[in-house]
Amino acid sequence: MNSRIATIEDIEYVATKMRTEDVGEILSIANVNVLVALKESFYASCECIVGMDDGKVFCVVGLIPDSTGVTLWMLFTNEVTSLPISFFKLSKKLVKQWLDKYGYLHNYTQKGNIFILKWLKLLDFNIEPVSLLGIKQIEVHNFWKRK
Repeated sequence: MNSRIATIEDIEYVATKMRTEDVGEILSIANVNVLVALKESFYASCECIVGMDDGKVFCVVGLIPDSTGVTLWMLFTNEVTSLPISFFKLSKKLVKQWLDKYGYLHNYTQKGNIFILKWLKLLDFNIEPVSLLGIKQIEVHNFWKRK
């Protein structure tokens, strides 16, 4: 398990292989084409990396600067059914580096996105109770972590 800086080709690849839950979240919250949403997030990010296993991209993570710190986003391919311990170790290291650099990481995820919620819990993010977001009133959990 390793990571590297993401390319636009990686973004296009992940868009074609994205987990159903992540596609659903993008469509229900942003109501835009998945590739469009990914490209917009990629270009808005000050940092964007991919996670790789056996030379194959399985996730993309980006950080979009805002007035409080950075918005952390992450999407997985549909080939991921479980994550190795090495992924959590690398995630912990990266989150610490990002907190040292930006001070505050945050975003939200849909209520049923168990995969992302589990990752956030293992990394000691604060996960707020369900709230409603947008015109469609989608149930989401805001999450955050401060240095």
